[in-house]
Amino acid sequence: MLWVVLGVVAGGLAALIIRSRIVFGRTARGMAAFGKVDALRALLEKEPERASELDDNGETPVFAAAARGHVEIVELLLRHGASPNARCEGGGTPLLMAAAFGNAAVVQRLVAGGADVDDCDDQGVTAMHFAINREHADVVRLLLDLGAQPDLKDAAGRTALDVAHEFERRELVTLLEARGARRGAQVKMRDLKPPKAAGGVHRVPMALGVPVDHPAMNEAKAKARAAIPELRRLFAENVKVAVKGPLDASNPEEKLWLGVNALDERKALGVMISSPIQSLRQEGAPAELPLEQLEDWLAELPDGSYRGGFGLKVLFAHAQDEYGALPAAYTDVAAKLPA
Repeated sequence: MLWVVLGVVAGGLAALIIRSRIVFGRTARGMAAFGKVDALRALLEKEPERASELDDNGETPVFAAAARGHVEIVELLLRHGASPNARCEGGGTPLLMAAAFGNAAVVQRLVAGGADVDDCDDQGVTAMHFAINREHADVVRLLLDLGAQPDLKDAAGRTALDVAHEFERRELVTLLEARGARRGAQVKMRDLKPPKAAGGVHRVPMALGVPVDHPAMNEAKAKARAAIPELRRLFAENVKVAVKGPLDASNPEEKLWLGVNALDERKALGVMISSPIQSLRQEGAPAELPLEQLEDWLAELPDGSYRGGFGLKVLFAHAQDEYGALPAAYTDVAAKLPA
């Protein structure tokens, strides 16, 4: 028992030592976070590759410096090869971090160093969206002066002006309207200039929103309800579901369903697709599945074609209309859905 206790204590001390190297600036990220310019400069002169090392969140030291407003350290890291357009988990960038924390000087330096002023995360959120949300008026003005497009939309279809109205940023509403900013309903993303960092095309978010009261979505629900008997039969008769392999036929209770988030009227911003197509297991007969799941789920038939996906069709049509393209993860499914 003593050895177990000692082992736990030793393990805890080891973890504490590792964390303390970060907390007290012993790593490149720690030095960047705590503004230790001289120590970081000495480290990078010996090991310049440390300017781009990743932490557990996939962030380079530039993220930490950007969040804390350390302009000199941002400059130092960029000179040693750190990318101003580095992307972490969730698609965040140093520019988005600097804008969210209201560090205008860092925003200026990152853009001067090549950061894309219009780039966004995986949800389509731009630096301007972040700055408005956090009420950093100086950053919003700077971004506009640097050429940022206020009409870019996030995955929920909100432009900068929409966000300013939503969070009651009256000063920013006035500023944006004076600069010609528009509401999301007046804008199509395909008509706007895509960020340079996106390779000349807009990054279609992996989550797209369609209002739950949209006429096309109501029509899709009606079609799904009418087709429920056929869908139940197809789900029960076919052992393959969407892009997954055969089921375990020896277990009649096992049902493998593949699809995307169901039509969900509880989401205030509307119907969403979140992340690539997901698989999950459910037990019970198809008749026991809730209606809202059957409305959007897919069955793959022996000939390789799909049935169902009524809500998906609306979302795919929305993506094509808004962006002129689909997220790559959905193109195969869209091609196999019946008209």
